[in-house]
Amino acid sequence: MKRLEEIKELVNVSILLDEKHICDLIDLIDKHCGNDSLCEFLETLNTGNFSPAEAFVMANNMAKKGRMLDLSKKIGDCVTRASLGDISDSVSLVVMSVLGALDQKVVKVTSPEYGKFSNTFSRLKLIDGFDASISQRKFEKIVAEHNVGFYENTGELVPVDSKLRKIMSKFPEASIPLLTVSLLAKKIALGVSTVVYDVKVGEGGLVKDKQKGYELAKYLVEASKMAGLKVACVVTALNQPVSASVGSMLELREVVKTLSSGNAYFDSDLVAVSREICEVALILMGVADGRIKAGEMFDECIMSGNALLKLQEIVKVFGGDFESISTDLNVLSGVASSYIESEEEGYLADVDSMGLYSACHILNSGIDDSDGDENSGIVMLVREGAKIEIGQKIARLTYSFDNKNFTRALKVASDSFLIKSSAVKHDKLLVKVFV
Repeated sequence: MKRLEEIKELVNVSILLDEKHICDLIDLIDKHCGNDSLCEFLETLNTGNFSPAEAFVMANNMAKKGRMLDLSKKIGDCVTRASLGDISDSVSLVVMSVLGALDQKVVKVTSPEYGKFSNTFSRLKLIDGFDASISQRKFEKIVAEHNVGFYENTGELVPVDSKLRKIMSKFPEASIPLLTVSLLAKKIALGVSTVVYDVKVGEGGLVKDKQKGYELAKYLVEASKMAGLKVACVVTALNQPVSASVGSMLELREVVKTLSSGNAYFDSDLVAVSREICEVALILMGVADGRIKAGEMFDECIMSGNALLKLQEIVKVFGGDFESISTDLNVLSGVASSYIESEEEGYLADVDSMGLYSACHILNSGIDDSDGDENSGIVMLVREGAKIEIGQKIARLTYSFDNKNFTRALKVASDSFLIKSSAVKHDKLLVKVFV
């Protein structure tokens, strides 16, 4: 592997890699992703010896090794939201419904590979009949006519990316340059014109430290601008799930309730993050001349019911039955609910997000059927910082009656809530925006 040693030497002496060396590096990842020395070398890449310019060159060449959709050239400006966290959320579904209803073209690449616990694809596939396995031509037609499109990546977009992410999964901490390469390559392959990155910091983020999150945000923005994108990066705290619900079906239903309840859900974290993403996107795309106007557009879109109508429309376009996600789980046959009640009074000091998602994963695998327990999930009835009384219900678990893992999941979920006698200061949900 002489070429690897040459590349490694260049990086070690802080000489910028040229495009030929970067293309050689991509080929090495493609052909030898299991090689230990290659993994060790990639782990040495950091913001001090691999610049945003190099990240752009690497992402651009990775994108060219697969299918290029060139969406904006074919159907006009398109925007996408990209979330960087260990835990996926349902923000994209709210954002896409709102922006689509505001006559903006918004797209999302889905894949079963993305996300540690769940992702937009795993939520959507629970809708009866929903199918994102469509041709490129049909995808483009749907976006052009309906403003919103989901595209299932089965490996044709940036095929080297799955191997790069396999290598990165072995790193003890996230690599800022390689995260940027992975994300940016897919945006280039899509051919979108605008990207809003959502960098999660805290216990559920890919980077836990706030300063590290700022560093990643700046790097992402700089590299994306080199690709000609209109770009911004929103840094948000993920120390508890963004949605009140944990579990794909429950999260889908929370999105429906959010879009249909007017003011009732306007104080939720899900709405707060979604509004921030939409405001930034509308400003970047030149639709709104500032935050006040963009915020008014977001609120009106939900209050008028237009965002909900857009979600219904797009579910139908992809063959889905909207009624299958608008029925309350509690009235479905064979579905049980149990509550976690507080054994002490005080304040909810911490919610272990990873613990809740682990409990949900245990619940989901408690049915012998290969698809798991679609009814499984957890609803948080209080948020971090809330005053708690003895015997107060703090969460609800939903599951099928024949779920054999309920007891174990209940224990893991209960242990995810920490109550202290005095109030604890928490990070702001919306931390910072980089443009």
